[in-house]
Amino acid sequence: MHKSPEFVVNIIKNFWIPGQKILEIGCGPAFLRKVFGKDYIGTDITDRPYSKDLLRDVDLVCPSDKLFLKDNSIDVVVVKSALYLFPNHESTLKEILRVLKLNGKLLIFDYNRRTQKELMRKEGHTNYPCWTQWGLKKLIKINGFKNVALLLAEDKQPCGFERCYKLLRNEYYGTWAIVCGTK
Repeated sequence: MHKSPEFVVNIIKNFWIPGQKILEIGCGPAFLRKVFGKDYIGTDITDRPYSKDLLRDVDLVCPSDKLFLKDNSIDVVVVKSALYLFPNHESTLKEILRVLKLNGKLLIFDYNRRTQKELMRKEGHTNYPCWTQWGLKKLIKINGFKNVALLLAEDKQPCGFERCYKLLRNEYYGTWAIVCGTK
């Protein structure tokens, strides 16, 4: 059975209060719907299935930079394993700012540069962006988000030297670049 990694769900729960609206952009099969239920909205560029065994579960079919949602209507926006696929990252981030409520949270779980390069080799792609976790943080910050921070693929975020060490180690041996920001 397919599902979102447990650390993804746990990190989101740290930024979400039941009853708040969660938007996942690039939701695909919408694995997070099983966790967040009626508070969840999933968007994707298409609702066509990946295969006969892996269907998409999309609420709104729309591009990432033209969401069919009202201004200031979403509490938490999640982009998991999808930002690198969006054609215009800057306009997508501006659109996320538009739909987020004041003090709403953005959580991006994307592949780090090492993992992205491995995927490009395996899949034969050459034009996907490859961010370091710090590059992704900078992208989020320059596009209008506040309190932008790097997160680790852990339920409890470490502090101090341990945090610095794990962030450095993650860049070279890890898989994920995880960034949060506030509107």
